[in-house]
Amino acid sequence: MFSKLHYYIRTRLAPYSKILKLIPYDASVLELGCGHGNLIEFVSTSVNHITGVDFDKRKSSYADKKFKSYNNVEIIHDDIVRFLSQANKRNYSVIILSDTLASVPFRYQEETIEKAGALLENGGVVILKIQDVEPKWKFFI
Repeated sequence: MFSKLHYYIRTRLAPYSKILKLIPYDASVLELGCGHGNLIEFVSTSVNHITGVDFDKRKSSYADKKFKSYNNVEIIHDDIVRFLSQANKRNYSVIILSDTLASVPFRYQEETIEKAGALLENGGVVILKIQDVEPKWKFFI
């Protein structure tokens, strides 16, 4: 029940279409903090490959099952700080942190952005979306 309600609300409130406009067609994308995969579902048909990373086992398992039949989607259950520390390939054209940075301990936030940037191909972009605090009612859902 909660997952369906969360999905419905999240897809209505998140600016997925605006994010999609920032992603080049046929891009290789890394989403840090992918949760249930809502954004992945929205952009997967427009990109070459998308990797989602989330530390929440329940959410990453849900996303993994959801995208089992997709050839261009990979879901990884891991802490994003640890994932970024172990990753060493510069093979992403876009890295997305959508409402994710606030869940990273403050002392690791700058490092997280720097390490994410280090995984970008030349000319790649980091899309950083910060949770909007308006309208206030959405914090009670």
